[in-house]
Amino acid sequence: MGRDTHREPTFLAAITAEKECLMITAKPSVPQCSSDQALHVARLDAERAYGDLNGYRVTVELQSDGWHVDYDLIDPTLDGGGPHYVIDPASRAIISKRYEQ
Repeated sequence: MGRDTHREPTFLAAITAEKECLMITAKPSVPQCSSDQALHVARLDAERAYGDLNGYRVTVELQSDGWHVDYDLIDPTLDGGGPHYVIDPASRAIISKRYEQ
């Protein structure tokens, strides 16, 4: 009779295969809210608080805690500052806001 060459996978091989499967099936989290949508949410609130926003440079950046929308004065000789927001990328809600005036 021939020798059975079928071998059971070792425990380590089984764990490695399981991890590979998990890595393949895992999907990166994708924000449901675009940068334009986050900017729109922040702009509506900023216009209520500040009125005219023409003197501010706006930046939008997705970070681990949400969309950061920052309004900074264009003219560095002016005192004060603009509003700063963190927008939830899933719900579009304002997580935090800070006004510099």
